[in-house]
Amino acid sequence: MSAKEILERLNKYRAVGDGVWMACCPAHNDGSPSLKITELADERVLIKCHAGCGALDVLTAIGLNWGALMPPGERYQSVDYRRSDRLDDFVVELAEDARRNKKPMTAEDKERYKLALKRGGKANGFAASVKREALKPLPSDKALKDMNDKDWVGLITEADFYARNA
Repeated sequence: MSAKEILERLNKYRAVGDGVWMACCPAHNDGSPSLKITELADERVLIKCHAGCGALDVLTAIGLNWGALMPPGERYQSVDYRRSDRLDDFVVELAEDARRNKKPMTAEDKERYKLALKRGGKANGFAASVKREALKPLPSDKALKDMNDKDWVGLITEADFYARNA
């Protein structure tokens, strides 16, 4: 799909250079253009929301997937993962981790696990990676002094997640 075809799905945009446009991002309530769209010489399209929206969020908001950013042909192939597939993998991973650690599961959790397995869900290593991260030492005093607001928000969010899921 060309950049122009993508632009036709947006409400407000303007050219800012050869093959480059700024548009109002459809993934958030954008009052002034923050979405940069660039069409490369090989017909690939790049999108970047300077307000922080993910590319997939932008594409989903206009009814597209990753394949829309690639030119037609066999050179580029898009793999489209359904959200439910990832969710099923997550459910299976958590249920199998609970079984390994002999943690009780509610009847509702057991049903979710069975349904996720039936739909093809599989363990993906997420629970083990969370545990590895949780066991890492906290930052040193010097590192704490060098942290910015974004780092603090991330650290607090992680600590809250681990406290709720311990």
